[in-house]
Amino acid sequence: MLKFFRRIRRKLLAEKKISNYLIYSIGEILLVVLGILIALQINSWNEDRLEKKLEIKLLQSLKSDLNGSINDMSKVLEVDSIMVIKGEQLIQILEDEASTYQDSMDQLFGWIEIWDPFDPRMMTYENLKSLGYSVISNDTLRSNIIYLFDNAFARHKTASSTVVSILPNQVELIF
Repeated sequence: MLKFFRRIRRKLLAEKKISNYLIYSIGEILLVVLGILIALQINSWNEDRLEKKLEIKLLQSLKSDLNGSINDMSKVLEVDSIMVIKGEQLIQILEDEASTYQDSMDQLFGWIEIWDPFDPRMMTYENLKSLGYSVISNDTLRSNIIYLFDNAFARHKTASSTVVSILPNQVELIF
């Protein structure tokens, strides 16, 4: 291919057809520019494809984290429900003036000390933050994810730490 273009160039210069040579060289420059533009477009398509692949992978991982968090939350709610029931039983016994200490109260007091805080799974979200939120192309989905992790889960963590710090004080008031 290069020999072909080289022959054309030499032939035009040998025949002293400068105007034809200039047209030829402009055409050759346009071919090079066109090749570069095509290469850049292919590179852009490839980058877009890789970004979409990363987005899908992150969204699948976020879905997995959220499903795991839902399962963890269900377990915490189950234990908390039992704790509330046992606490109500203990309160009934303590409010009854005729009741005396019973061995079953040891178990009920034990339930008061159980605290299983919910800790959402945040690893994929932290990874998303470090990569940049713009990885997620859907604006509504992106803002909902940010709200969930930065606001809802943050409020939950603040509320959990407040409850943990209040619980010992309330337990002391009962005795």
